[in-house]
This record gives sequence, C-alpha cells and structure tokens, in this order.
Amino acid sequence: MSSSSDLGGNGFALEFSTTSSQSRRLLLSCATENSDELIQHLISALESCSIDDRKQAAMEIRLLAKNKPENRLKIARAGAVRPLNSLISSSDLQL
Repeated sequence: MSSSSDLGGNGFALEFSTTSSQSRRLLLSCATENSDELIQHLISALESCSIDDRKQAAMEIRLLAKNKPENRLKIARAGAVRPLNSLISSSDLQL
C-alpha cells in the first residue's frame, strides 16, 4: 500500500490523504498517550475552510475518543469542544 503521510514527532501519520479508511482507523486506534500532537493537528483541521477536511478530522477525533477513553479528556482540554459544537450546529447539509 502506498501513502504519502506526514509523520509527526510521535511517529503517527498526521495527514491521511492517500491512505485507506482501514489504515487510518488502525493508526488512530493504536495511538498511545503521545497523541497530543495528533489531537492538535486534528483540531486545526476542524477549523479548516475545507468541508472534507473538517468531516475527516471529526471522524478521526471520534475514533481517538472511542478507542482510548483517556483521549477524551485530552481532546476536550486541547480545545475541540467549540469547533465540534460548530459542526454539530451547522446548517450546512454536507456536514
């Protein structure tokens, strides 16, 4: 499988433009307590102008929170609540 992922300092891919959904889920489900950099990157993507980037970031944050309960607090402390709330309350049907 070929991909052009940008690896962060913690060794996890930060951009998944060419990876499959299964590979992305595997990477996220294996994220360790060193997921802070990844979480920050995803929160930045939540505020992107691109609807696709925002949807992708929300999905990946959901997977991080689902697979590692300790990530839930990290995600909230990192500032994800406001951008996630904006997505939920958006009138844009694509979100």
